[in-house]
Amino acid sequence: MWKEIGNKTILIVEDDEFNIFLIQNIFTKNKYITFIVAKNGLEALQMLKEDKVDLILLDLHMPLYNGWETLEEIRLQKEYDTISIVAISTDENEDKNFIRKGGDGFIAKPFDIEELENQIYTLFLKKSRDITINKIDDISYPIKEIEDSQKQFFTKLIMLKTRENSNLRFKLKSIATLSQAFSIKLGFDDKNSKNMYYGALVKNIGLIGCCFNSDIDNKLCKNELKEYIRLSYDMMTSQIETPFIKIAKTIIIEHNEYYNGKGIPYGISGENISIEATIVSIVVKFESIIEMDFDNKFTNEDIAHKIEEFSDKNFNSKILDIFIENIDIFIKLRKKLYLL
Repeated sequence: MWKEIGNKTILIVEDDEFNIFLIQNIFTKNKYITFIVAKNGLEALQMLKEDKVDLILLDLHMPLYNGWETLEEIRLQKEYDTISIVAISTDENEDKNFIRKGGDGFIAKPFDIEELENQIYTLFLKKSRDITINKIDDISYPIKEIEDSQKQFFTKLIMLKTRENSNLRFKLKSIATLSQAFSIKLGFDDKNSKNMYYGALVKNIGLIGCCFNSDIDNKLCKNELKEYIRLSYDMMTSQIETPFIKIAKTIIIEHNEYYNGKGIPYGISGENISIEATIVSIVVKFESIIEMDFDNKFTNEDIAHKIEEFSDKNFNSKILDIFIENIDIFIKLRKKLYLL
């Protein structure tokens, strides 16, 4: 998955040799990450003039020129706007002030290795979403025609795999249709809401050659699910990156993440989880709750209450509230799909 993000250079601004070693050791096997090191803020500012840097890991308490002074100086220079800056500090109470002054992330010492790796990956992932997609290797492509072809190809794969399982086919179509409807309620335009439909439809495309079933996210162990997420993601990265592919990759990689940071594969948390992935996650939960109602005894209020139980742990509460406000509409739409 790091391959999709590409080669990146991280500047470590830290005066503690052990911390430098520890950070570099985390990424020893990651061939896409290159490190350069500065022992204080003045060295860091000089290196920024000489090297292209994508992210800075900044110790806040250093001699000569501390992290706060370094952050302020970097943020005054427009040419460094695209560089993400993550603080490393022993004082956890400094996090909000650091973000307010222009920082992008905060890691408390002694830092958790997995948390550091996840935060770096998340920041790179967010930056990659802003890349222009209409040109690849400086060659212009008829994006709409390619995108339409991609949608047809992956939809046919899904339909072929589910041709003998009408329940699974309905569930996939239901999740896709409700994700599209929900995205419209959240203000997505026609083009992006249609891409939401297809992105939700192919979220488990990596399972196409094996045990593709209607409850796959719940039946696999974490390591198995991570592997299938990777397979799904890799199938998309081999494609020309159209708007559909971009949304599909975002949904694939993030729809199993939880708002509290305890999801997979990367433990992305809070606002770092995309709206697209959150939409699909909520709809998947909605679908699973309705599937539990074997005797059709749940009222609309029962369903809404059961979804609300997952609010703090799984979902962005603001987005979930909008879904619950419109739950009658989504239930009616699902019933219409069932009758088709």
